[in-house]
Amino acid sequence: METNITVAGPELNDLVAEKVMGWKPVLYPGGTIYWDEGGKFAPRFSGSFRPSTDWAHAGEVLEKMRTRGFWCVLDAARFDGSWKVRFFDCEAEAATGPLAICLAAIKAV
Repeated sequence: METNITVAGPELNDLVAEKVMGWKPVLYPGGTIYWDEGGKFAPRFSGSFRPSTDWAHAGEVLEKMRTRGFWCVLDAARFDGSWKVRFFDCEAEAATGPLAICLAAIKAV
């Protein structure tokens, strides 16, 4: 999937929740709550899942991609300090690991 989003933040986080994690958003007066792909409540409110900036949440994205059959290559030994992440032939480079993981995952699904 191609996207014009290139920066970390709520828009990318919500896209990853829906397209990569498979969570379905349900709008409520207090905000958005996600339900998982099996119809069970995923204990996340929009804004509390931050895989583009939080390593723990980015790890959940890596695990989800693995369970979907994707292999991953992370390259953190770059001279300019950037990160390169690849899922199969879908690659992304960013200033941080979590952002690179999210951008590559979105390209791959």
